[in-house]
Amino acid sequence: MVATKRDGVAVAFWRRVVRETDLRGMTQQELVERSGVSHTTISRLRTVTQPPLARTVIALCRILDIDEAEGMLLSGRVPHPARQDDLRQLIVGSATISDGLRTAMLAMYDAYQEAQNQSMSA
Repeated sequence: MVATKRDGVAVAFWRRVVRETDLRGMTQQELVERSGVSHTTISRLRTVTQPPLARTVIALCRILDIDEAEGMLLSGRVPHPARQDDLRQLIVGSATISDGLRTAMLAMYDAYQEAQNQSMSA
């Protein structure tokens, strides 16, 4: 599939959902019924500008036997590891974020990083 200007942040997840559905010979209606995720939500995965809700990703991952961590990454819910330092730099360098908010965002980012590091070493 070729990327288009309409592709959204979760297009990689949408492609994986389509592939897994096709491999199983499952119709979109069957996917809707088994996952509880609406046709509209599934279709919008291709073009959404914000990551889908975690419960949407988890429901589809469970039905299609996609690793949930991979689903979160593909859907844009978790930053790609190569982009995490870029995120820190965006927070630090943003002129539109107040100092108080910047401090809070960096604290949350650092706590997230620490939790990720601990889960990787466990």
